[in-house]
Amino acid sequence: MTADLRRDLFWSYTASAAKVGSWVIVSAMLYRTSPVEFAMFAMLRATIGILNYTSLGLVPAMVRMMAQMGSADANRPNVLQVIDPATPAELPTLSYHSPEFPNPRGVVYINGVVAGLLTATAGIIISVVYGIFYNRIHKIPLRFDPDEITAMVIGMGLATVIRLFSEAFGAVLQTRGQIAGDYKVLTATEIIWMLAAVVATVSPWAGQFNAPAAVGTYLAASVGMLFVRYKWADDLLKTDTPTSWRWVNWPILRSILFYGAIITLGQLADYLYAPTDFILINHFFGPLEVANYAPAVQIDAGLLLLVTGLSTVILPRAALAHAGGDSHIVRRYYLKGTLVSAGLLLLAGLAVWACAPLLFRIWLGRDMPETRAILPLILIHTIVGGSSAVGRAILLGTGRAKAFTASVLIAGVGNVVLSYAFVKLGGMGLNGIVLGTIVVVGRCGIWMPWYVWRVTGGAGMIGDEMR
Repeated sequence: MTADLRRDLFWSYTASAAKVGSWVIVSAMLYRTSPVEFAMFAMLRATIGILNYTSLGLVPAMVRMMAQMGSADANRPNVLQVIDPATPAELPTLSYHSPEFPNPRGVVYINGVVAGLLTATAGIIISVVYGIFYNRIHKIPLRFDPDEITAMVIGMGLATVIRLFSEAFGAVLQTRGQIAGDYKVLTATEIIWMLAAVVATVSPWAGQFNAPAAVGTYLAASVGMLFVRYKWADDLLKTDTPTSWRWVNWPILRSILFYGAIITLGQLADYLYAPTDFILINHFFGPLEVANYAPAVQIDAGLLLLVTGLSTVILPRAALAHAGGDSHIVRRYYLKGTLVSAGLLLLAGLAVWACAPLLFRIWLGRDMPETRAILPLILIHTIVGGSSAVGRAILLGTGRAKAFTASVLIAGVGNVVLSYAFVKLGGMGLNGIVLGTIVVVGRCGIWMPWYVWRVTGGAGMIGDEMR
């Protein structure tokens, strides 16, 4: 492992730890104030995740194209590879020649920013509409003022959109050797949000900590992160050739949107797991059961961040290696990354299961027997599903988005159908909701390893790649 890779992994995991820590502390403060307050904030955070789909897979699309630009810079100046949606191949490309574009990465950047502005506009519209109708869609305790809930939904939606839009600038940093620097920005953002939330709690005008304070400080931290990422990325690109809005070009913009849309369809399956489960639980059982389910989901999200850091570092590296024709490096990333991911999650899952009573007492003030009852099933989903994170990064970085998308949509629909059936027809209660997520075993534990290894040409090469 090179020094650069160790540095990138360190800061990637530092950012992940900061994200987990900030949410754990803010959630604990909310729960100790009121379990209902915590339940509403947790459900809002989960359901507003639908806005992730408005980004149209912007980061993987830009990372892949910028990686191609790196290869083109060395061998074919002024050649820009873009996707042609009309061609039925897995990732069709065409060469776009133009002397008007002296900075290929800058061209991708400008068109990526335009794509981000378009998707951000869609996200803002969805946030406002969702906020207006939130009280009609979900069961809201009487203690919450409808206008307050609407403001919270819109605020969380705006924060999510801002963070997604900032990824366009993060893609520039990650393909220009600034992966560690980008994660430093993300780490600082989470710490600033947590501190701001604490200050909002203890300030004389705050009264007691509540969900609106958590949302407001989250929005403010997101705005700061957007500015820092934008300024840094823009300065980096100006060292090549000053970028220009005249470089906005429909074939390039269409290429980014097309590949990103394929990825977005795959991301849609994420909404068919925990967010949909929150809606089903709230519908069948009410807010208190949501409060019992939410801590287990936060543990799931926290454990997944153990491998998210690794997969996010591998994505730009795999894209660059694939663009350079180094398939053996891509295979090595996959094999070693997957084994490390599975090992980390297994050890962490066993530790969480063994320490769950103490963990919940320290975190939430009680041992949460209702949550511990469903925790083993959640952990199975976490370990098996999380072990596929590196495989996902490899598929997106090498252009295999269509097969990935098909697999996750099929599994996501299966989760919803099974969860509903287990509760409505099987009378299994909250356990039925969680049991439906086990479909992830087939997709992540069986299909993903077979497919990734096959498309990277790894048959019979395990011994070589482990050396």
